[in-house]
Amino acid sequence: MTSTVLVAEDHEELIVLYETALLQAGYKVVEARNGMQTIQMLDSMEPPPDVVYLDIEMPDLPGTRALDHIRQTPRLRDVRVIVITANEGYRDRIGNRADAFIVKPISLSELLDITARLARKSG
Repeated sequence: MTSTVLVAEDHEELIVLYETALLQAGYKVVEARNGMQTIQMLDSMEPPPDVVYLDIEMPDLPGTRALDHIRQTPRLRDVRVIVITANEGYRDRIGNRADAFIVKPISLSELLDITARLARKSG
């Protein structure tokens, strides 16, 4: 079965970059462009995504709220979250609520390695 990755990111160029790499690696990709849309997609996707790429600084609703929603919603408890942010200062605030924390700029090979590892755990 193909793993699904929800890319929650508000910068178009990063969405394209992540999506291209993920599609080439064989993942199904769904995108959300702000925090509210991320929560709406998570609540409506059946089954939920295996992995979420979560930007923290998004319009509408911060990624930290989306992360709280994932961790507090029983049907989403197995979703693996990779926080991707330009702000290292979020690391302590996120703590162990995320499965991985990556500071931009990112290495696509590292990101795909982490995604593969986490997708196996969720499946």
